[in-house]
Amino acid sequence: MPDKKGKKEPGNATRASVRKKREKPCMAKSARIAELNLEIARIPEQPSVTMTGTVDKIIPSPRPSQPEKAQIAVEGADRQKQDLRIENALTDEHGDDVRLEQTLSQNEQVQSTVAKCGQELSEVNVQLRGEITERKNLESELSESLLAEEEARRRSLHDEVTGLPNRALLRDRLEHALAQAKRLSLSLSLLFIDLDDFKKVNDSHGHEVGDKVLRAIAERLQSSVRADDTVGRQGGDEFVYLALDLEKETNAENIAKKIRNTIAATYEIEGVPFTVKASIGIAIYPQDGRTPEELLKSADEAMYKAKAKETGYCFFHELSAS
Repeated sequence: MPDKKGKKEPGNATRASVRKKREKPCMAKSARIAELNLEIARIPEQPSVTMTGTVDKIIPSPRPSQPEKAQIAVEGADRQKQDLRIENALTDEHGDDVRLEQTLSQNEQVQSTVAKCGQELSEVNVQLRGEITERKNLESELSESLLAEEEARRRSLHDEVTGLPNRALLRDRLEHALAQAKRLSLSLSLLFIDLDDFKKVNDSHGHEVGDKVLRAIAERLQSSVRADDTVGRQGGDEFVYLALDLEKETNAENIAKKIRNTIAATYEIEGVPFTVKASIGIAIYPQDGRTPEELLKSADEAMYKAKAKETGYCFFHELSAS
């Protein structure tokens, strides 16, 4: 039918043709966008990108199916529950953040543990210092005890007045010397020394002065002995000189002369001069004795004989000759 202006309305074929002309460019653009999206999707390790464009006709995206909607709903609900659990775990019933409280509580526990360990360490240090002090005291006591024991031993083996070996130590030295002389086929000389009339010194000036004279004599005897020889106090005013490995009898005679001269030199004690003489008996191992008792007895007998001689010394074998 003609319109009011006399124009004819286009027919159905004409409208379809016009529609196709309009839709053709839009479809081409949509296809190109889809191709580009596929190309982008093929790029490895890249986030998915969707190309969009403006076309004359909007092409709606496909709607999810009912199962897909249900899955999406379930996943959303799960995420909400998980978020709620995390939130509940990090907050208390009042909604306060428990992480700060937990951190403060942990800090308090750490501080408490450190303080406790520090206290225990302090107590251990106090105990250790006490043990160290006790150990030092014990060591000091032990050292004092050892010194006291050594001093007691020394006193038990040395003469209290002169500091020379006493009768017990002389006996021990004599036994060792005899064993060595026997093993090595050595000679041994024992000189028994007696101070003539020493009793008069004690009677006239007292025992204190007499002890001082004895100490002076002991010092002179010690200064005259050889390194391997021994001189000691037998008791009272008697001394013993032990000489090892004298090759000749004259060597023992020379020692006797030296001892008499050393003792005979004048002493001055508390401003008073003293002169002391000595008689010496000499016994030789092995002919005059093979044991300490035999040698001491032989030397003692020879000493008494020496008092009657001008030389002041006598060998034991001279007794049998006379």
